Amino acid sequence: MKQLTFTAIIISLLLSCSRIDSNKSENKYNDISVIDEEVVYKDFAVILSRAVSNEPSLREFIRNEALRQFDRDYDVFYPWVKNVNVDNRTFRDILLSYDYEGMLDIIENEAPMLNILVPDWSWIDRSCFSVRTWDTSNNYVGVSYRTSGNNQIVFSNGRIEDLIEKNVVPSYPMLIVKNNERMVLKSAPTKGCLDKNDYELYDDAFANTDEPATKDSWGNPWYITVDTDPDSEYLPASILQGRVSTAYNTLYASPRDHIYYGMTASQNTGEIDYNYKETILRIKFNLSNINALYDDSDDFELLGHSKNGKNASYTEDDLKDLIWADGSLEMLFVIKAGDYLDVKPRSISFNEAFQINKFELKNKYNWLGVKKAIYAHIYKEYLVPRWVTLNIPLFTWNISQSPKEYRIIVIERDSGITRTVTESVEENYMQNYTVGISGTFEDLVKIGFNYGGQGTVKRTTTYSYQTTEYSDSLGTLNINYTEAVISDIDSLGMVRPYTQNAGQATIQLLPTRI
Repeated sequence: MKQLTFTAIIISLLLSCSRIDSNKSENKYNDISVIDEEVVYKDFAVILSRAVSNEPSLREFIRNEALRQFDRDYDVFYPWVKNVNVDNRTFRDILLSYDYEGMLDIIENEAPMLNILVPDWSWIDRSCFSVRTWDTSNNYVGVSYRTSGNNQIVFSNGRIEDLIEKNVVPSYPMLIVKNNERMVLKSAPTKGCLDKNDYELYDDAFANTDEPATKDSWGNPWYITVDTDPDSEYLPASILQGRVSTAYNTLYASPRDHIYYGMTASQNTGEIDYNYKETILRIKFNLSNINALYDDSDDFELLGHSKNGKNASYTEDDLKDLIWADGSLEMLFVIKAGDYLDVKPRSISFNEAFQINKFELKNKYNWLGVKKAIYAHIYKEYLVPRWVTLNIPLFTWNISQSPKEYRIIVIERDSGITRTVTESVEENYMQNYTVGISGTFEDLVKIGFNYGGQGTVKRTTTYSYQTTEYSDSLGTLNINYTEAVISDIDSLGMVRPYTQNAGQATIQLLPTRI
């Protein structure tokens, strides 16, 4: 994250305090050598707070746009809505009428990914604010912004109205100005000359459409319709389809010999069956390392608390950032298996990934003693990670094309400049297969269990994938062909799929039948 120098911070604070109620036009950016995004978001929050306090139609417009969840989150992407008509004026024209300092042009130029998040905190308690129950007829709306400070500054009608610790969630309406990590620029046009057509979603997986976010390699919808308990490692046995259900008790042959090639104790050859695919079933984040998920500026990272790298434990103070970052994580799964290379994006909401088991409700009073709002105080020791169902199909493990081990790199994608990661990996390939006379894939035959006594041959390949400068790698999994697909079946017949810890996340995998 870009940071202001100490001098720049002091100048920024002095200027921002002096202009809250100013009607004079001034350009404070000319006085700061390093323009920090946080300063830009703060200025936009001031303008927006004036507008939403005085424009009922704008409040209604923002609520309706957020409820569309165009990117599978409650986001209002400013570049896409600024020219939309709201009560016979564009959104931008309304803001201009409250831009007393003449900042909007500069803000748009410096923050091309400007976004307004309208939170849904109802999963904590019904008294907490939710976009889904927002009564826009009430003109009291708090507007805050992504900040690295210890507290959230809340503006109302251009004035500082409240100061809230980040482990506290209010009951009154709240808008949060920040970046949108799910949008990207199609190209790099001249700064300040952007229009709506210059943007697109990072991936269709974030598009809120009726189309399924997950499809198999033939474009067909992919679903595993099994009810899962997010607090249990075990799943119903009905998740085991076809030969996956008998692989657990297969003798001699590895489970994948049985699943992909139909091998049994009495049959040590078999043809490849493309109706099965490796599948990422579920993910659970590890609480002790949870800070890696929220150390980007757009995740409200608390920079005032130093950490010893990504593996530092998550402090109670750091939890503040999680609550105010409520929304969804942008996850990337990079899969490498020989010539097979794919990046699977997925959206995971905070309330899916974590459960808060205890919090404390408190009333806040103004200086006259009148009750102002209800606040939910949340504490770290009651934050519990949960299993999140993903159902991501990968590839059919064809040993003539795929090595005996494949890898999955788990990444939490944050904002920042796109960068390309290039790595070299040494892979071992099995040799115990033959191809029929016709040479078709259907005639590919595996000979012998596991490596068939043929050993392996090594190949070194180089591969590349794209991420961003502030994205975090949560770990890498290496899955071996001969490993189990089911780790355990309990006395009730519930199954525990193969589970591997990547470091900062735990993944469950299983071959599944299409």
